[in-house]
Amino acid sequence: MSEFIKRLEAPTKENKYYYKDNIFYNSGYGLPNCTCYAWGRWYELLGSKPKLCINNASDWYYYPDGYLRVDVPSKGDIACFINDTNGIGHVAVVEDVDLNGTILTSNSNYGGSYFYTLKLDKPYNLGGGYRFLGFIKIPKEYDSARPADNENNNYEMYIIKPGDTLSKIADMYGTTYQYLAQINNIANPNYIIAGEKIKVPVKENNVKEYVVKSGDTLSKIASMYGTTYQYLAQINNISNPNLIYPGQIIKIY
Repeated sequence: MSEFIKRLEAPTKENKYYYKDNIFYNSGYGLPNCTCYAWGRWYELLGSKPKLCINNASDWYYYPDGYLRVDVPSKGDIACFINDTNGIGHVAVVEDVDLNGTILTSNSNYGGSYFYTLKLDKPYNLGGGYRFLGFIKIPKEYDSARPADNENNNYEMYIIKPGDTLSKIADMYGTTYQYLAQINNIANPNYIIAGEKIKVPVKENNVKEYVVKSGDTLSKIASMYGTTYQYLAQINNISNPNLIYPGQIIKIY
């Protein structure tokens, strides 16, 4: 895991990540610009060009770039905001997180400040009507909370079948489509091809059985075991996830 070094001052014009090799800079949308800055910051941290959105900041959070979206911040994550009145967005990079969840962000503003830092408390909304959407999770190199992908080679190969979607496959393996997209370098999670192979997490062999109790729902049981109701429905051949009954045995992998 690489050491995270906070950026607390503006990059110089000799810094290739923000200038010479920056896709926004070369398209005429260089600093000051929040998207140019955030894209360059990830390039600087990762050492390779990120697959982030190259459109307006308002598009970043919902863009299918293959990176995870989360609500709990880590260093290096990108915070995304939207102004519901005018539709303008903003993105900023998390440079630090304290024990209370307060984040220190580094920023640039289109037509405004080249660089500035800003502390935000939960729920992380900006002033001026900018609502917090969530964080784009930086890949594993700077995420101490997430296991390194290939440290234990804990993957198997899955052959994509006609009618499969990445979401459907993710549900089968108790993960998310964003994670599968990331570990397989899939730029567009909505576009996969039947017959191709992708990496999926290896299913553990230890099978648990849960006896449904009165008042249980499949969603409630899934939450108890850190999985999804779709996954439980799939492995238990439950055609209607809303219909389970007391005494029924549910397999948990």
